Amino acid sequence: MTARFWRGSISPGPARATAPLSASIIAAIFSRSCCRPRTTSRRSRSRTGARVGDFEDCDGAVRLRVHAGEGVEEIAAAGLVGADGQRSAVRGHLLPTERDAPVYSGLTAWRALVPAESAPAALRARESNLWMLTGAHVVHYPLRGGEIVNVVVIVATPRQDDQAAVLSLDGAALARALHGRRPAPMLSALIEAGAVWRHWPLFARPPLSRWSRGAVTLLGDAAHPMVPFLAQGAAQAIEDAEALGRAFLTLGASVETAFSAYEKSRIDRASRVVRASRRQGDYFHLGGLGAVGRDLAIRALGGRGMLARNDWLYRQPRGQSAT
Repeated sequence: MTARFWRGSISPGPARATAPLSASIIAAIFSRSCCRPRTTSRRSRSRTGARVGDFEDCDGAVRLRVHAGEGVEEIAAAGLVGADGQRSAVRGHLLPTERDAPVYSGLTAWRALVPAESAPAALRARESNLWMLTGAHVVHYPLRGGEIVNVVVIVATPRQDDQAAVLSLDGAALARALHGRRPAPMLSALIEAGAVWRHWPLFARPPLSRWSRGAVTLLGDAAHPMVPFLAQGAAQAIEDAEALGRAFLTLGASVETAFSAYEKSRIDRASRVVRASRRQGDYFHLGGLGAVGRDLAIRALGGRGMLARNDWLYRQPRGQSAT
């Protein structure tokens, strides 16, 4: 990771936190594994084009009402795991008194894929880059063996309806919109090289005090949606899945006891990641003296020090689960 600072006419000074560029590798592995034909267990069944309307949890079982193209189907199940994303229908029915519908976070992402040959030569290296501006930041890294550069621009936009009607921008328009934040010339050139930038407003929900009730629980973004500033959305869902599977390995565990053990092992850590992700965005977007202090701290810490700040997240003692 290369963190870059820019103060108008002052030359940018990258501070490097060296770590393997694994994001594109992981994405490729998941892409291949999802597309590869596989043998499906006779005990498993996949349904597409269907959604859970509501459910009843009683006597250690769950009765689902599933809406599909052919109408409403009732399904009896031993348990229900709601892994249906930030706008989870299962979460809404499980915890109806929480009144925690997704709210606009005040931040909007603009995303584009830029052909490597169109990007400034200095920004084609096989490394992740982070640019911090007042009220905005930009992350970019190569994909497909360096053929393209994935670029994400995050901008503080207090009211979503200011840009709700704008679904996309060309690179020149987005660069003009960022001009007042004084981006470095080569960053502006990278943004201008994006032909189409997709509008992606970021929503948030507060951490929950519980994820489970009886034979129903939540997993992934349904349980703990987070802004992407620690790149942990998918990672935390994977940790959830590992913890859930481990909970069922306990001899004699029922669905209810397994869900309870899973929640207990994961909820504190996941909630901490939710809060830390939001703080990271605030840190990236500092301006004025706050930004000067941040930049001096990054330079003083250096790459190893910056990585050590997140040891609680990325590194675990040998033999200990991440949860």
